[in-house]
Amino acid sequence: MEYISDEHFENIDFTNKDIAQAEYSYCVFKQCNFENVDLSTMHFNDSSFVGCNLSNADIRETSFQKTSFDKCKMLGLQFDSCKDFGFEIHCTHCVLQFAIFYKMDLRQCSFEHCILSEADLAEADLSSIALTNCHLEKTIFSFTNLEKTNLLGSVNFTIDPDKNKLKGAKFSAAEVIRLLDKYRLDIE
Repeated sequence: MEYISDEHFENIDFTNKDIAQAEYSYCVFKQCNFENVDLSTMHFNDSSFVGCNLSNADIRETSFQKTSFDKCKMLGLQFDSCKDFGFEIHCTHCVLQFAIFYKMDLRQCSFEHCILSEADLAEADLSSIALTNCHLEKTIFSFTNLEKTNLLGSVNFTIDPDKNKLKGAKFSAAEVIRLLDKYRLDIE
């Protein structure tokens, strides 16, 4: 596999141009379009994506190590099909609707100011991470480890305290009431 390091890619539409099947280290992808592009088996180490569209990209067996995403559109990505060794992503101001993180170890990741609606976080380990100021409507939390997770500012979540680990998790006072949703209480 080709090795590409310290390269800057900007305003490239990879739906019309092939991307080299390679290991990318310390690379920056800015305003690039990867929608429906095959990124499977590639490696991204210490790289960043800024303002990119990665929606529905094929990321099977892709390696993301210390990879950051800022202001990216990432609809329908199946992160659970990525290589799990060293998996570490940091997402800020991203749209991750319909993303799948089923049974993943996300303890080295962070999600801040993201839209994670209708995402699948079932059986994932998010302990001690930042999941702050995120929109979590219809996101699946089932047997998810959220111990010591910082959810401050996150909204519209449905988390069953009986089916998830929550010890030491941080919630905003205005949103913590959502933990009682399953009881259908009339709280005034």
